[in-house]
Amino acid sequence: MKQLTAFLVLFLLPFSACQRLENNVQLLTVDIDPKSQPKGDLMLSDLVEQVEYIPLEINDNCIVGDITSFDVSENYIVVYVMQTREIFLFMRTGRFVAKIGRRGQSDAEYVFPGSVFIDELKQCVYVKDARKMLMYDFSGKHLNSFPLDYERIFSINLFHDNQFISGKISNQSNEDYYVFGIWDSNMNFVKQGVKGVPLNIRSERGTSYVSFGPELSYYIYQDYPHLKESVLNDTVYLLNKTMSLFPNILSIAEDIQ
Repeated sequence: MKQLTAFLVLFLLPFSACQRLENNVQLLTVDIDPKSQPKGDLMLSDLVEQVEYIPLEINDNCIVGDITSFDVSENYIVVYVMQTREIFLFMRTGRFVAKIGRRGQSDAEYVFPGSVFIDELKQCVYVKDARKMLMYDFSGKHLNSFPLDYERIFSINLFHDNQFISGKISNQSNEDYYVFGIWDSNMNFVKQGVKGVPLNIRSERGTSYVSFGPELSYYIYQDYPHLKESVLNDTVYLLNKTMSLFPNILSIAEDIQ
C-alpha cells in the first residue's frame, strides 16, 4: 500500500493591506515567485492509477460553466452548473442526454441544489435541494420528492449501495447529535453514527462563527465508503456492509475479507 504524507503551504496574500497616512496611502505588496518554491518527488502516479478525460458536449440546450457538483456512474455523468443553476445529464462518452428538472418553487422544482446523484438501477437522478430530495428520470421528468429531516441532515455527501450518507459538522450545534446518518433511497432514516464534538467559540466581541474546511469529505476505496469530518480531523471512518462505522481500517481487515 502506498503511503502519502501531504503538506499544505498557506500563502497569505494581502488584497487590501494599506495604511492611510494623512494624504498619502502606503500599499504593502508581497511578491511570490512560484519558481522559487522547492519541488518534491511526488508524482501523479503516486495518487491515481488512471486519468480519464471526457469532454462534455455543449449546444444551445446545454451550456456548461462552473460545475460545483457532479456524479459519475458506469454509463452516465450528471453535473450541476452554478451560474445558471441547471443540471445536465450526459452519457459517459460526454454526449448530452437531457436537462434535469428546472428551477422553481413547486414540489417538482429545485431552488438551490446542493448535490446530485445517479441511480442506474432505478434509472433516475437525485437532486438534493435545501429542504427536499427530488427524483427525476433520465429524460428530466420529475418522478417524486421527499422531505429532508433538516435537524439530522446538513448535507448529503454520498449515494452508495442504494443508500444516502449524510453529514453534519460538529461546530454547527452544541446539541447532543451524531455526525453521520444513513438513509434509504426514499429518504427514510436507517441509522446514525459517530458522536458529534460540539465547539464553544468564544470571542471578546461576542460569539463568532468559525468554519473548518473541507467540512465533510469522503472517498470510495475497495468499494467501501470512507468518511471524514473536519473537526474530527484525526479519524477516517469506514462504512462496512453491516452499516457500521469503524474509526480505522486495520480493525476491520477481517470484516472486509
